[in-house]
Amino acid sequence: MDYRYLREWVDHNQKTNNRLIISDVKRYQENIFIGFKGELEQLQIVLDSSNPFLFFTTIKMLPSKKDSKVDVLNQHLNHSLICSIGIIESERIIYFETQKTDIYNQIQIYRLYCEFIPHKTNMILTKKSAEKEVVIDCWKYFTLADKTSRQILPGSVYLLPTRQVIESKQQNTKYLSAVKYPLQIESLISKKEDFADNIISRKFDDINSLFETFFYEYILPPKQNRIISDRIKLLNKEKTKKEKKLVKLIGEYEESKEFENYKRMAELLKVSLHHVRKGMESVKVIDYYSEDKSKIIIPLQQELTPIDNMKLLFKKYRKGIKGKEAIKQQINKTEEVIEKIDKEIFDIENRTIDIKDYKEQTLNQKTSTMKSKKIRKSDKYRKLKINKDWEVFIGRTNKENDELTCRMARPDDWWFHSRIFHGAHIILRNYSKLDITPELINLCSRLAAYYSKAKNSENVPVDYTQIRYVTKPHGSPAGYVIYKNQKTIYVNPLSLREGVKLVGTWQ
Repeated sequence: MDYRYLREWVDHNQKTNNRLIISDVKRYQENIFIGFKGELEQLQIVLDSSNPFLFFTTIKMLPSKKDSKVDVLNQHLNHSLICSIGIIESERIIYFETQKTDIYNQIQIYRLYCEFIPHKTNMILTKKSAEKEVVIDCWKYFTLADKTSRQILPGSVYLLPTRQVIESKQQNTKYLSAVKYPLQIESLISKKEDFADNIISRKFDDINSLFETFFYEYILPPKQNRIISDRIKLLNKEKTKKEKKLVKLIGEYEESKEFENYKRMAELLKVSLHHVRKGMESVKVIDYYSEDKSKIIIPLQQELTPIDNMKLLFKKYRKGIKGKEAIKQQINKTEEVIEKIDKEIFDIENRTIDIKDYKEQTLNQKTSTMKSKKIRKSDKYRKLKINKDWEVFIGRTNKENDELTCRMARPDDWWFHSRIFHGAHIILRNYSKLDITPELINLCSRLAAYYSKAKNSENVPVDYTQIRYVTKPHGSPAGYVIYKNQKTIYVNPLSLREGVKLVGTWQ
């Protein structure tokens, strides 16, 4: 960030935003949030290595929280009063001087330095005394072994960057030139093609609003997209593992059915014990379970008595039954995890959940949290309430599609699905059994187009009909249905969020 803009921010805030009392310090990744007592605004310090800066904001989009990285800041700055805000002359270092009374009724003076130097960004808390400033804690530690001109470690004396660097900057008149209003984000960015024209053309009358917009509309979205992309990759990787496990379990389950033969052989051996002698490798007996009463060969353990051989076969049968039940439970659990992964992928891809819901959570944490919550049947689907007569439900997985279409929907409800393309089942509940309107047909069809493989296309064909004409063939895969008496409409996709806004204009 250019020194001129940082200096302008300090000049604007050193009179209007001092005398604030710090209530807490939180963080989210490289963002530090300082809250104040009785104030909705919080100070956001962006410690990004390539573009660090700060601003006051009321936006609480990021899931900030207290953690060990800011424990020392909370310990020393909580309940302290900001006395002044300043900037080191010709250097991109902003400081906040605070004071608080300790338990001995002594006034302690602290300084929080924000060094907004690209690739050497740091935040340093110091304690002032008559002779020196001692570093209490810092965002990044630097020693002389790191080939730096100064050492920044807890307990060391805080020193500013060398005067040679500062003096060289003082010779640059452009670096010290005044900021001209109105301000534009265009002056803060290098690659204008990556930024929407309507954002670049916006003008700002104060520097703080410029910084806030710059972060939340330019810096944050690409980072969120990377988070989303990484999360989807992680989920797909986990889904692939679970699907492989499921195939293996199904194979083991099919093999476990062979254990039924142990019971059959044990029962046949039981009625033929008088033909068996210890030391025999096998015995041929009549199979009373077959229609033609043919003979089968039962393998035996030579070292066991006939009764012990019979008991061994029963034991293998009981073990097989238990194993079969355990495998079945594992299959059910694995299918549940795969379904939850599919739902989360759906929600992330379609932006129906916020960054707070999935960032910095492992998959196991996510699924266990979902499992622990009791979800009402009607609350587990994505839906859009139109009014008391109409409500839209969106299936996220094949299983949800089946539940919505075949169980929850009623004959007078309407069913929408993208033609040709794989996608979600959209159910329009008709609570009052009214005639459907063109506006509702258009809305639901656009939602069906968006929640399909054709979401990035135009003029997507969507079929719709009443639920009474939709049936599911016996034994067909989850999500598969057949329908008749349908009509087809060509529409452009519409997301759920955009749908909410559209419905809001109908009220």
